[in-house]
Amino acid sequence: MAELYNIQGLYAQALPLYIESTHTSLSQIDHNFAHLSENEKGLFYKTFSDSFNSFNAFASKYYAQKPAITIEVYNNILATKALLFHATNKMRTRVVSSQDSSLIILYQTWQNKKEYLSKAYSLSIKDREKQGIDLPTLETETNEIERQLSTRSEIFATVIDNKWYAWTDVQKLLKKGDVAMEIIRFYQADTVKYMALLITPASLYPDMILLPNGNELEGKYAKNYLNRIKSKAIDTTSYRVYWEKIAAQLKGVKKVYLSVDGVYNGINLHTLYNPKTGKYLDKMIDIELLSNTKDLIVRKKIGKKAFKNSALMGYPAYNLEQEKKKTGTEERTIDMAWAKAVKRDTLSRFFDGGDIPALPNTQIEVNNLEKILQAKKIGVQKFLGKEASEANLKALRSPDMLHIATHGYFLKNAAKEAEESLTLGIDSKKFFENPLLRSGLLLADAKNAIQSGGDGILTAFEAMNLHLDDTDLVVMSACETGLGEAISGEGVYGLQRAFQTAGAKTVLMSLWTVSDEATQELMTLFYENLITKGQTKRVAFKNAQKELKKKYPEPYYWGAFVMVGE
Repeated sequence: MAELYNIQGLYAQALPLYIESTHTSLSQIDHNFAHLSENEKGLFYKTFSDSFNSFNAFASKYYAQKPAITIEVYNNILATKALLFHATNKMRTRVVSSQDSSLIILYQTWQNKKEYLSKAYSLSIKDREKQGIDLPTLETETNEIERQLSTRSEIFATVIDNKWYAWTDVQKLLKKGDVAMEIIRFYQADTVKYMALLITPASLYPDMILLPNGNELEGKYAKNYLNRIKSKAIDTTSYRVYWEKIAAQLKGVKKVYLSVDGVYNGINLHTLYNPKTGKYLDKMIDIELLSNTKDLIVRKKIGKKAFKNSALMGYPAYNLEQEKKKTGTEERTIDMAWAKAVKRDTLSRFFDGGDIPALPNTQIEVNNLEKILQAKKIGVQKFLGKEASEANLKALRSPDMLHIATHGYFLKNAAKEAEESLTLGIDSKKFFENPLLRSGLLLADAKNAIQSGGDGILTAFEAMNLHLDDTDLVVMSACETGLGEAISGEGVYGLQRAFQTAGAKTVLMSLWTVSDEATQELMTLFYENLITKGQTKRVAFKNAQKELKKKYPEPYYWGAFVMVGE
């Protein structure tokens, strides 16, 4: 009925029906989410996500007549944005802190099943048959254990956990000069659109800014942004299309707490160049990224943690010469037919069949960081060369900080070919279906893993299973570690999400291929600020970028990395 009234232009009649519809959907989430696995949660949410999209599209039209409609839009976003991510994190936190031994054992069983499942994906169909592995059954068993965990962890829920927050809960935490902002991607007919909702300490309701040219933002303008970054050329377009309209509403604002969506996940807004002022955005305003502005409310409970121990991994021996196993048949060899559909610049770095290029500056980086940490009596576990292995990474137990310096990748433009072969040592069908299998880090013996399967590549799917429950900071000093498949309203499915799901409170990651030398200098500066000078994570990172910019003024060098989380 709401849709019918909307089409007829009877907006006042449509509004209460839209609100009733979205509230019904929120009630369904409240009653049913606790008893589903993550995959089932995703499928369940899809059944009514269209109703939220329809309401956003309606609100974008009705806002001029009834600006207070943004209250409902913002409240919906607080409840649903990054919903699957927050639900998974909540379950893990409750289980770990429950002190219920049977529940913790069930959780460990689930983790072991997931690890076994990732290994099964690295086998060919024939090899799975030889070993008696029934993949659908294994997936069903893993899903069933996760469903039990999700249900039982609700026992430990408190009233505050189940509360649906309102926009005013966010507003109460803002100081003068602060803004909380949600960027929302939605469809209107077949057209992609974006809206930004802004809250200031004085707002009577969130302000809405519409960016109607979403198809162009995700198409030609996104390509222009990356091309200008990589060619180290001045970009006079991106600020205008991605930020200028928003900036007009930020007069007197010093700090923006920002939750992005869609194409904005792939842009470091601080690197946008304003041709009118001749300055980059980082000089004009401070932007702090959040998965949902609701994080500001939860953050009140979090205190600053002193670093006591660390794990540093870098300069992996990618090209270890190993005798190929007899099982290394053609089915376990990478089929390069699919490569034509994958980005050429990604492939040329290490997937063309030759040796994977070493990164000598990652060894300098790790050794520099070791000295900085040890000077402050912070324990260090260091892994270089053949010790920088997948097994050693998986064996870690919640170091306060984890630093990984290596090659990273995300493969997105891949066609489904040779589905019964292996792609990067992973079952090709699963590889193309799951973005968490197409994002990863190369570790020791990666060349053999690419060609024949086995350990050497840590995928995002595997990274979700790392033991990082008490890890305060993860730094992925590698290329493209912030990339992945952007899902509207849910963020990026890739390494960032994986490490946060594993428990990391803050993640530092990159949006494009990075300079080995400049990255080593940036990381050294960051840790000197963080450890030696005692600056907070965000201040330490911002000051490191500022210092690096003096030597490398182009955003390609200083703007690749972004920080998300606490």
